[in-house]
Amino acid sequence: MSWQDILLENKDLVVGKWFDLALREYSPEAMSFFKQERDRFANPIGYALREGLADLYGELARGVGREADCGADQAKIAAALDPIVRIMATQELRPSRALAFILGLKSLIHELLDAEVRCGRMSGADMAGLESRVDEMALTACDLYIDCRQKIMEIRLNEVKNRTYRLLQKANLLAEETEG
Repeated sequence: MSWQDILLENKDLVVGKWFDLALREYSPEAMSFFKQERDRFANPIGYALREGLADLYGELARGVGREADCGADQAKIAAALDPIVRIMATQELRPSRALAFILGLKSLIHELLDAEVRCGRMSGADMAGLESRVDEMALTACDLYIDCRQKIMEIRLNEVKNRTYRLLQKANLLAEETEG
């Protein structure tokens, strides 16, 4: 069995551990709820995280060791990352904490494929390529995170402007508009 097959065969196991890494910044109660409730509508955050991580892992495992259109792969990875990063961007976490789970995938992959490397069925170059793809995921996530945070700040700024305008309007402190 090739190491690529091992990646695909162990998808559920690795994604489950990766899901736990993504949840470690949440409270124990929230973590428990996100893990136990599988209904998409009762638990949209847990569902989006679980599905997004599974999609990301699938893209990673399928893309390794084959010549592929990097642009298409990157677009699929960005699409899978988007809902996850949107969730993380709304949390009051430092970006390094919000996105640390992505790099945590490296240790999960090492744990899974360590025997393959030791036995020589997987080269160091293959492992480096796999790690490089995870790094690319992390960089894409950073870009998406910054875009989301910027959008959140713009929304907050617009809300403050609107509230201020309405308060001034109610207090009759706005200059009367002159008719031209």
